[in-house]
Amino acid sequence: MNILLAGGTGYLGSHLRKKLHEEGCRVTLVVRKEPDLKSGEKCIYWNDLSSPEILDEKFDAVINLAGKSIRCRDTNKNREKILSSRLETTSALAKFMSATKQKPEVWINASATGFYGETGESMADESSPPGNTFFAGVCQKWEAAVKAPGVRQVLLRTGVVIGKASPLLKISRLLVWLGLGGRQGSGKQLFSWVHEDDFVSSVWFLLKNTGCEGPYNICAPVPATNKMFQAELRKSLGFPFGISSPEFLIKAGGFITGMPANLVLESLGAKPKKLIDDGFQFAYPSLTEALKASK
Repeated sequence: MNILLAGGTGYLGSHLRKKLHEEGCRVTLVVRKEPDLKSGEKCIYWNDLSSPEILDEKFDAVINLAGKSIRCRDTNKNREKILSSRLETTSALAKFMSATKQKPEVWINASATGFYGETGESMADESSPPGNTFFAGVCQKWEAAVKAPGVRQVLLRTGVVIGKASPLLKISRLLVWLGLGGRQGSGKQLFSWVHEDDFVSSVWFLLKNTGCEGPYNICAPVPATNKMFQAELRKSLGFPFGISSPEFLIKAGGFITGMPANLVLESLGAKPKKLIDDGFQFAYPSLTEALKASK
């Protein structure tokens, strides 16, 4: 399978690249600057998408994970970059799709469970309406930019990814080691998560199964409350207790670390209804096992 992959050098993209190579796929990376490549890998720059050589090549699939990280201070400038980085890359791929002579069979594009905004105690599935938070608006515009008539389109509404190299776990582990691993805010807020291996496996599943189309929630079947997540993380690291952090301290810490406080304080529960209905099997449906595998 010949795959065009954008955003393939980041945390999730690197894990996905490894899986694609293991499955015997040929991968062409779309990049802004040349990365360190493994033997046999190929990369092109974004402006190469309009070159005759690329337009003539037959790609079986296009996967787009590109976009500025949301782990940054909540400023107007960063908000603009978060949105523009997603719309510009997705629009460039849509333009490529309309110009290429041989259409790919499928376009898989990143989105996020942030599409649903703050859900409170309820659980959103793929039929749930969008929310009204900033990132919910970003996700709506991002998904709307995925336009390729005649091509199967899949939208990855992904939860917070945990794993050995997870940016979230790096910060969370540090807080536990500092004795600050108690509940954050009320501790009741829902937290939709997925292990990095299940993220990669779900993308491969959606790539292979031609009947899969539209938005898919990429998250474990059961979300955790913040209090539960913190307790399981302490347990996995061998810390019996941790000091809880009130909301104002989370906001102050978020400013210092660059991690937006709303990622911790807002309640966002989602369930992977379509993935389960289509027969996907999670390797790590349990938070306990997922954290154990993330050491």
